[in-house]
Amino acid sequence: MTLEQGLRLARLVSGFTLLAFVASHLGNLTLGLVSLDALEAGRRVVMGVWRTGPADALLVTAALVHLACAAI
Repeated sequence: MTLEQGLRLARLVSGFTLLAFVASHLGNLTLGLVSLDALEAGRRVVMGVWRTGPADALLVTAALVHLACAAI
C-alpha cells in the first residue's frame, strides 16, 4: 500500500465515522418532529452509544485524521 492509498483509506474511514455520528444525531432530531418524549428517548440511545470512552476517542481521532488529511 502506497502512502497515497493509506491517506485515502484513512480519509474514507474517518469520514464514514463522522458520517455515522452526524446521521445518528440528525436521526434523533427527526424524532423531535414526532414528540419531545420520542426525542428524549432517542437522545438516551444516541448518547449511550457515542458518550462512551472508546466512542469519544474514536470520534476525536476521526475528526483529527479527517482534518489532517484535508490539510495535506
